[in-house]
Amino acid sequence: MIIIERIEDEIAVLEISKCNGEIEHRNLPVAWLPYGVREGDVLRKTEHGYSVDREATKVRRAEVLAKLRALSE
Repeated sequence: MIIIERIEDEIAVLEISKCNGEIEHRNLPVAWLPYGVREGDVLRKTEHGYSVDREATKVRRAEVLAKLRALSE
């Protein structure tokens, strides 16, 4: 899974989960990513670059929100 961890200036910091459980970070220019990407978006590698996986992003955001709510209780 590839997640946009954060965006600093015009650089996106990607969090890449490997099959063996390791996490790697990679910096890419935002210009190389689909227009309108946001922090927390889940990306899919395509033959032409990257696309946003809207469904995976929606599921992940719901999971993060549930964890935040649980912490505030």
